[in-house]
Amino acid sequence: MCIRDSVYTDGTEKYIQNDAACKIRLTDAGLMDFRVAGAGTAGNAISFTTALAIEATGNTFVGKGFAVRGTQVPSYGSGIEMHQSGNDMHIYAYDRDNSAVKDLTLQNPGGNVGIGTTSPASRLHIESGNAHNKISVTSTASGGTGYDAAIDLLGSASNSEVQLNMGINGDADREQIKTYQSAMTFRTNNASRMLIKSNGGIQQQDPTSTSSRKEEIFHYKNVGTSFTDYFSVDLPSAHTAVFYEIITFGGDWSGHSAARSYYKGFMSGTTGYSGNNEIENSGAYGAGSHIDWNYTRSGSTVTFQTKVYTGTAGLAAYIRIIGSFGNITLL
Repeated sequence: MCIRDSVYTDGTEKYIQNDAACKIRLTDAGLMDFRVAGAGTAGNAISFTTALAIEATGNTFVGKGFAVRGTQVPSYGSGIEMHQSGNDMHIYAYDRDNSAVKDLTLQNPGGNVGIGTTSPASRLHIESGNAHNKISVTSTASGGTGYDAAIDLLGSASNSEVQLNMGINGDADREQIKTYQSAMTFRTNNASRMLIKSNGGIQQQDPTSTSSRKEEIFHYKNVGTSFTDYFSVDLPSAHTAVFYEIITFGGDWSGHSAARSYYKGFMSGTTGYSGNNEIENSGAYGAGSHIDWNYTRSGSTVTFQTKVYTGTAGLAAYIRIIGSFGNITLL
């Protein structure tokens, strides 16, 4: 049975007049659909588009692109479906004609999405009120690689600042992990506590300050029998005393015992400072480890140098600097 407006048929549905057309159809299978067509010319064939379809099961389709159903599975169409399974409700995009899952995009033109809130303050805002708030990212697959769970926080520029805030309402970044220009900062109680630099160095205390802090770094470099620049330290004041500690180790080379040394002392940015003092150098030239250390100054920059007794060796060193200083540069 059909109810038509501005439509006649002579075996082909055609326009009665120069106008839009529509019809309501009820099939023997219990399907009711509402079809529309844009304005056309009287006598020309009509190509209808289904605007609304109601199946005998109660499934409802809007433009074949949106489906509202209970526990029944729609038989055709491609679009968004709202599905009930037991006490759970699901929303997903699916192409029933080709049995294919489709991508589902929320707020593609812009705007915010709220879960538990009618006033989302960000692209995705999840509000739980007084209840526990949790986001789960899980994978149930096992065996081999490629089945891991991941959260990507990505910027579009090489100097993008990306951060994970773990504070409280009104003080969002009280605790924070932040990356900027390949360095990572850790913050607690509204203060920066540690910085992992792009070269692997670990700076403790406030990474924005040069006062009263500690930095640890690991370095590896090939050295020979002449003093080779290994790393340098910038001192903010010519009369600032800084403690250094260097533990060096490496493999056997040139028939000699394993490269090893322990070097520590105090330094400043000026040679006239009486606090400059080498406390210990277990790798003194000709000793069992055959490693020697030295440092030079240029302005307020102190450069540490090292060499081996004979041949060349790849030296690895754990370096620790304590005091008030600027950058540590690996050379």
